Amino acid sequence: MYQTLYKQIIDHAKMANRQKNQGVYFEWHHIVPEFMFKNRKRKGPRGHLDGDPNHPDNLVLLTFREHLTCHYYLYEMHKHSRYGYQAGTALQFFFTKAGRNHKRQINLSEVDQEFLDSMVHLRELGISSISKARKGKMPVVDALTRQTMGSVPVTHPKVLSGEWIHHSKGKPGHKNGKSQKGDNNNNYKGITDDQLVRVMKCVPLAVVDGIYLQKAALIRELKKELKEFKKLSHVWINNHLGGLHSVVDRYNRLNGSEYEYNPYYRSIAQRELARLANRNKHQKQMPKDAHND
Repeated sequence: MYQTLYKQIIDHAKMANRQKNQGVYFEWHHIVPEFMFKNRKRKGPRGHLDGDPNHPDNLVLLTFREHLTCHYYLYEMHKHSRYGYQAGTALQFFFTKAGRNHKRQINLSEVDQEFLDSMVHLRELGISSISKARKGKMPVVDALTRQTMGSVPVTHPKVLSGEWIHHSKGKPGHKNGKSQKGDNNNNYKGITDDQLVRVMKCVPLAVVDGIYLQKAALIRELKKELKEFKKLSHVWINNHLGGLHSVVDRYNRLNGSEYEYNPYYRSIAQRELARLANRNKHQKQMPKDAHND
């Protein structure tokens, strides 16, 4: 099924005769994944295919939504193969914050961002595949030269002999051993009272269904409001505000509201999208004569 859906997107994109820099943001996509080729340019395990992964016949321009969807289909197609780790890594990369000058970061529209937020559950699939691939392995370096030797099984002969060691072993720690978190870090910049007021201003804008605070929506609103901070994420919220539960509690105390935060809550809009997707999936799977009854 996923092969068919994947092919439909690729065929549609090929027929559209797309071009970059014509008013619509497109991203290059390898039709046959690059990680399946022996002659790949990116870091990582080599594949089994000969040829050039960057040959024009293997490249197609996709919208951001199509690109993410295709990588989800590729993950489903390869998750139980030797390429499960690579497919999961490629999928998870969509949810990794790119640099400010990255083309995707500059060109991603609000509609694309909302789609990305609605598909954030796919990130866990990528993380899970990475965890499975790393199980029983560790990143090692040569004990004498500290040359990186990659990730190998913990039972590797050179690990057991001590010739290769975990990459963190033998690294000198901070000279005084003092924690570098928060105020102990000379580079730490706290949050001012004015900024805290502006954070609280963003809370009701990130509430869905009248009561639940949505993490992705809050981060999006904070980025608009607190432009003086280069990076804003759930980590920033945890470091400066003590986590989303603390944010909600603080806002409720100040405003007499009863907002809640539940990381597992899916909004009505998200549930409706999921319901429509499941219905379409069910209809596609039905025998042709069933549609005519």
